[in-house]
Amino acid sequence: MSFRQPKSDRHVQERAWRSWLSRHGPALKAIGLPPGVTLSEDHWTDFLENGCIEFRHPEANDGFFFGQLSAGQMSRLLAVLEASPQYASRPMVGWLRYRLGRATAG
Repeated sequence: MSFRQPKSDRHVQERAWRSWLSRHGPALKAIGLPPGVTLSEDHWTDFLENGCIEFRHPEANDGFFFGQLSAGQMSRLLAVLEASPQYASRPMVGWLRYRLGRATAG
């Protein structure tokens, strides 16, 4: 007798991530973000939650921290995040708004 595993929606999540990245990846590259922050959605989420990927993803850590971005780069990153409802409430958005001296939305 075999047991069935519950169906995973992981493939749907991966497809959504690849779609988002294909739309926003060129802008992220133009901003100057290192490739390690977009290796996977998990890497990206870690970056948005912590400002770096140092702890959870040491294999992709290159010492980059969001505070190394110029004001222009931060502004462009904030625009990408605010245009993405799934990421607009992450801590990175608040940090960028603070660094740029912008009031929070809402």
